[in-house]
Amino acid sequence: MNEETKNYELTFLLSSEVDYNEVIKTIRANHIEIKSESQPAKIKLAYPIKKENFAYFGNLYFSADSQAVEALNKVLRGDSKILRFFIFNKPVITKTESRKMERASRHAAESEKIPERVFRPSAPEKSGNLTNEALEKRLEEILK
Repeated sequence: MNEETKNYELTFLLSSEVDYNEVIKTIRANHIEIKSESQPAKIKLAYPIKKENFAYFGNLYFSADSQAVEALNKVLRGDSKILRFFIFNKPVITKTESRKMERASRHAAESEKIPERVFRPSAPEKSGNLTNEALEKRLEEILK
């Protein structure tokens, strides 16, 4: 039974950048042809996954038959270095789409370099005793 190969996309979160090479080796060990790949970019997670606050987000495109994809799914599910992954059908990737994918990866890496805004409260007013009315008025000004 010779099944037709289809195009797929693998999107993943890794605990370290070094694990990316192991994912590539795993895919090639399952006799899967990689069509396009991009270097994973470090991102801050919205919530911790397996006690990790940062992860390396990446994706790659490959073609394989459904049996090879099922086998790959089982292998990746058992790998503890992969925080999350998702495999889905994907149409053929053109060179233009591949460039867009690389730009998006670079943009994600550059966004990590943006410094956080620092909140600096204004100097407290130095006044003697404040009345309740004056204190409430000041709180309303601050909360606006």
